[in-house]
Amino acid sequence: MIELKKVSKYYSNNNIVTIGLKNIDLSLHKNEIVAITGESGSGKSTLLNVICGVDSYEDGEILFYDSETSYFNQDDRDNFRKKNVSFIYQNYNIIESYTVLENVMIPLIVSGMNKKDAKKRAIELIEKVGLSKRIKNKGSKLSGGEKQRCVIARALATNSKILACDEPTGNLDSKTGQEIIELIKEVSKDKLVLIVTHNYDEVKDIVTRTIRMSDGEIQEDVIHKNNIEDSKEELDVTPIKIKRKTLAGFSLLNLKSTPRKNIFIEFVFIALSLVGLFLYLSSMRLSYSVATTNDEFCNTLENRFIVYNKNHEKLDKEKLESLNEEVYYNTFYEDNYIQFKYYNPQTISDIEVFSYLGLFIKTYPKGIVVDKGSKSLEENECFITFPKALYKDAMNTKSFKAGLGGILQLQCDDLDLRQNLKVKGWGYSSEVNNIFVTFNGDSEKIFEVENRESLNANVTVNGNKINVQILSSHQAQAVLPQGIYPHNGEFYVVNTMFDINTLKIDLFYKNIYKLNQTEEKINTIFVKNDYNNFVKYILVYDTVEFDDIYEATVYAKNPKSFSKELTRLGLNYIQPSRINQNRNGISFVIFIGFAFASTLVMIVLLLISYIVLSRIFVARKAEYATLRSLGISKKDMSKIILYEVIIESLIASTLSIIIFYIASLFIPNVKELMEFNSWYFMIIYYLLMLLLGFIIANRFNKKLFKFTVINTMKGDVVEND
Repeated sequence: MIELKKVSKYYSNNNIVTIGLKNIDLSLHKNEIVAITGESGSGKSTLLNVICGVDSYEDGEILFYDSETSYFNQDDRDNFRKKNVSFIYQNYNIIESYTVLENVMIPLIVSGMNKKDAKKRAIELIEKVGLSKRIKNKGSKLSGGEKQRCVIARALATNSKILACDEPTGNLDSKTGQEIIELIKEVSKDKLVLIVTHNYDEVKDIVTRTIRMSDGEIQEDVIHKNNIEDSKEELDVTPIKIKRKTLAGFSLLNLKSTPRKNIFIEFVFIALSLVGLFLYLSSMRLSYSVATTNDEFCNTLENRFIVYNKNHEKLDKEKLESLNEEVYYNTFYEDNYIQFKYYNPQTISDIEVFSYLGLFIKTYPKGIVVDKGSKSLEENECFITFPKALYKDAMNTKSFKAGLGGILQLQCDDLDLRQNLKVKGWGYSSEVNNIFVTFNGDSEKIFEVENRESLNANVTVNGNKINVQILSSHQAQAVLPQGIYPHNGEFYVVNTMFDINTLKIDLFYKNIYKLNQTEEKINTIFVKNDYNNFVKYILVYDTVEFDDIYEATVYAKNPKSFSKELTRLGLNYIQPSRINQNRNGISFVIFIGFAFASTLVMIVLLLISYIVLSRIFVARKAEYATLRSLGISKKDMSKIILYEVIIESLIASTLSIIIFYIASLFIPNVKELMEFNSWYFMIIYYLLMLLLGFIIANRFNKKLFKFTVINTMKGDVVEND
């Protein structure tokens, strides 16, 4: 059945080579019960492991039914064991986290039997070894004798040709040991039984042959009974393909059977996920809070676009609205600061009310944390979004302390504001640097314009581009004495005449106007404002007339892709947040510093998490080694571990999102962070967690599979990474 020809085995440790076996010649046959004896270190266990394909050999040849095995690699040895060998070890090598039933079912499932049939066969074998009453108990709850009975049942499940027993009674009392020996004899029919023992008297009554080892050599080989029987068979190491579903089932079984370890693994993954989520969302919030300045626009929300046709031809509204974005027309009020007063009838007096300049829009900024009320608006209702820095002071006024139920009284010199707005709610956002009032209603009725002639533009005069405000002559007289901006400053006016043919008008917004260019002359007024230290040009034109829609304001869901879509459609656009944008130096440095620090923190946490998780998996190496000894190949074992880690990471990732969301319901700061979340970040987040799990599993597999099965089972896996 098995023949060894000049077989030698060597071990190397710290560059010191020792001999495990030396020039072994041996023939073994079916129906033999062979005792292998000798002093500690004599080579008896090494001989057993080499014969059974648990360990490799360096010199000589081992024939199995006259077929050579010296070419075997690790996968070949795994397949050889799976089809031909069952094991009973001194330390039981039972998977203690599995039940008795699950332990016995393993080799049956590995061999390709379906779960239902495997369970039925396992129950029969468990009854045969007398463990029916303990069938649902985990291996850790069994006595030593019960563990060996379980292992014997598992060995029988494989219906193997070789039964390898390494000190099977070494950890048992004499009575229990004798029961196990009798049970081994009972199940040994039609098998080659190899028993490594240091207590020969315990097995002498059942063995048919005795081999005594010393210093890696056979010193004595005595045949007691010659009832050998061999039949000609083919050596088959063709791998039995284990389905992915079966491997995933082992992964789930491993997770279910070790709840405490898995809870700790989940805790590590969740902690890492929560820190990662917090740092990313905080970085997003900080990036929006970096102060920006813009001399031409007041409303500089990142997703705002001013869309127009080349040469300011009439807009095709159907084309624009086909983009499925928020589109608004006649939004001339969006770049005017409008003074408003929040008045709540519940306040005792009108003395302490909140009065401020704000921007009025029909959409919402990003990152809003709703503190009071709702963002769901009906006709002539509004929602106030404060900059976070201003929010606390606003809430300290009597009007806001009184709560909801008040109105906004609007005031503006340029506009006739005929409609007050009811306040539906308020909150704050890190995206905004000004107060934004989002309203629902007819803007033409709320902001009814007294003088429609006012608009801003870029004007090219003799090749020089200047920023101007275009006014009618009668409006200029009303505006100039009060100042163009709400600051005190010195103004002076110079009247100059320009030929209309030298002017090129490039409108930016206030799209409801079109210059009547039948006039030949234009008055130019230069206004100097010492407070802002710049010169503002105002063109005073005698006539400005109302016409069709030439520009529109669009709030895009994804600014980057929207800009490409506009270009594809042949539409021009201006993105106010990108015009003359200057980042506040200190804020920008803080943002870059935070991003750099966050990256370092995540790297450190990843290293710590990897070390902790690796130690947990290394602690389970004996269980994995037992599965390998039962014939699960290196490749399949790697998949089992990979599936385990991936399942753990997915569960932890989902739990982290749930925890973050629940926290956002009770903690305002967390709610503010969640406003910066997005579906594409969630995809990246899950992919990163899967990548982390893959790295951990891959590194552990490399560490575990650097060693043979016997090294792993004996605890020789290096603990340090």
